[in-house]
Amino acid sequence: MTTLELHGIYHELNFWQGFVKTDRFLKGWVGKGKTPELNQEVADFIKSVPHETVLDVGSGVCSILNGLVNVTPCDPLGDLYKLVFDFERHKLKAPLPIPAEELNFKNEFDIVHISNALDHTQEPRKALDYLLQAVKPGGYLIVQGFFNEATHENWQGFHQWDISLDDYGCMVILGKNSQTIIAWPAHKFSTVNLLGRDWYYWIIKK
Repeated sequence: MTTLELHGIYHELNFWQGFVKTDRFLKGWVGKGKTPELNQEVADFIKSVPHETVLDVGSGVCSILNGLVNVTPCDPLGDLYKLVFDFERHKLKAPLPIPAEELNFKNEFDIVHISNALDHTQEPRKALDYLLQAVKPGGYLIVQGFFNEATHENWQGFHQWDISLDDYGCMVILGKNSQTIIAWPAHKFSTVNLLGRDWYYWIIKK
């Protein structure tokens, strides 16, 4: 494990260790209603399409989809989150401890979702391929997050990619020394303002 990866793990655990103690998390995320931070347009879209199985990748301690759908959370730090949060007490499922690039699901979920976590992956293009692979034919991949999160976070921790959408709905992924443009035709995409910053959502139909 590299020093950068260790720093990323410390950075994430430190954030969640504080966040899980707040009313914002315990009432807004753990509760039965829609998570306040979940983009309303995305929430409306999820509710509008037929679905039985939903996978949330890079979920953190608690999926942002909790309270909206019955969701399977997945996060590479899933086992470590048990050190900072009592899942049994709060009747939540701990995330499956799997990185996006190692997902072994094929055509299993009606919706696969990742929120503000694609920039955490080691290989975002590979992660997207595995995310889409997990979607059933006719299902949807939903990717959302802040524009250029790596720059905003000063390239600290797991934040090693700037991600944005161009005017045509193509995803643009920038590392310090690389650039990738994903030109898959989007079913739906948009840019909205969230907490004073640009936030994108990008929806692909398989």
